[in-house]
Amino acid sequence: MMEKHKSFVINSIPDASKAIPTVSLLPLIRTFLRFKQRPTLSLSFLCLVLSLASCQGDKGSNKKGEHQNITTSLELNSALKVNTSGVQILHHVTEPNRFLGYNKYTKSLMVIDESGSILNKKNVIGNGPEEVGNAFESALFLNKDQIAVSSQKGIWVYDLDFNFLIKLPVHFT
Repeated sequence: MMEKHKSFVINSIPDASKAIPTVSLLPLIRTFLRFKQRPTLSLSFLCLVLSLASCQGDKGSNKKGEHQNITTSLELNSALKVNTSGVQILHHVTEPNRFLGYNKYTKSLMVIDESGSILNKKNVIGNGPEEVGNAFESALFLNKDQIAVSSQKGIWVYDLDFNFLIKLPVHFT
């Protein structure tokens, strides 16, 4: 399902930097030095101090209670809802509009159309002659009508129906 151009607008947000009181850093640094025996606690405290120090805004630029109008918009260019769960999109080609996905639960590669329907799928993990071994490193469309899957053992090339075409050896030097 492709959706385009959804906008969200937020207006009349108060200037939050004016609501934070000014903090003197010297007492906070002294407290930080007391916590140096416990590194996790002292690191958390240091992050808190830096956060408070960075939130101090310009003094006197706006009167108290004055609001600043801020407009924020978010545009959703595309969304794809796949008709199964656990799918990670690995690659996309525009002509024809196809996605290459990987289902982490079934360990299957799949070709998906723009509506989210699964056109073909195959588990390429295994030790057979047409399988890539225990895991693959990457997968992508090759020449819009083939799929290349790489692993430490080589590069396997399949057609879009996941029929095995060729294995290309990889030599590490």
